Amino acid sequence: MTGRGRVLVVDNEPVVLDTLRDVLEVLGYDASTAATGEEAIAAMTTVQPHVVFLDLRMPGISGLEALAYFRQHHSRVPVIVITGSIEQDIARQARAGGAFDVVGKPFDMDALQGLLARAMLLASRP
Repeated sequence: MTGRGRVLVVDNEPVVLDTLRDVLEVLGYDASTAATGEEAIAAMTTVQPHVVFLDLRMPGISGLEALAYFRQHHSRVPVIVITGSIEQDIARQARAGGAFDVVGKPFDMDALQGLLARAMLLASRP
């Protein structure tokens, strides 16, 4: 593994993808991006991320549908849900669907870094 680990960022907003990828790379992570749920599902095989940041509201396959796929086919990969609307019902659905945690936009980068470090610890367990 190069760097601190591989992270996949999934969001349909280019500014979010670019910003998170840039921040993650500065922090020493290998960051890849996907703009749709379909791209994210395909990237799970090619990127083999240790952690996924996943937006809930996307066209096509929604974040919740992608989360269900990840839990079924890549159950050991922690998924941190990122959403612009941190409504309790959405957060509850994401956690019930197996999300490691749910984070609202805009991000607190220090909190996000700590959350990612905890998720990486979980991902590294045998």
